[in-house]
Amino acid sequence: PNETKWGLLYSLVPPLLAYFTQIQQRILVDCGLVVLQPSGVSQDKCMVWSSLDITPAVKALNALTIVAISRMLILALGHLVFVRKRMLRLGGKATMKLRANTFSTMLQLSERARECFDDGDIQKALDTEVELAIKSVWIKMFDLVQKLLDLSVN
Repeated sequence: PNETKWGLLYSLVPPLLAYFTQIQQRILVDCGLVVLQPSGVSQDKCMVWSSLDITPAVKALNALTIVAISRMLILALGHLVFVRKRMLRLGGKATMKLRANTFSTMLQLSERARECFDDGDIQKALDTEVELAIKSVWIKMFDLVQKLLDLSVN
């Protein structure tokens, strides 16, 4: 379903934001002390990813300003992703669909099989199992994707 794709996408964002936070810290440590010669020529270069020279930006803005602005953007994006993922209501929608499927399965039980159970036992058992399946498998899958990417990034 569409919610699953968005849920997976939103699960990939926090590890990437953590990676960008590491880059921020590297910029602050490596570029925060870019010393300028009296002639205005810097003796150090501020490199990101070993190939991107951000020395002109550091000269114009200051490394601390760059890190502060990017940190605010990362926090805002992280909050937006958190809220959007929560608004998907992945657990609730999956629970409703699985309950509907198990209810239709329950309707297919024979009369002889229904007589083996008290009234409401089947519904309660199915409802409990549906809730357990959603909490221990479905929602954990999104956490697993997020943790795997976090592990690969770090």
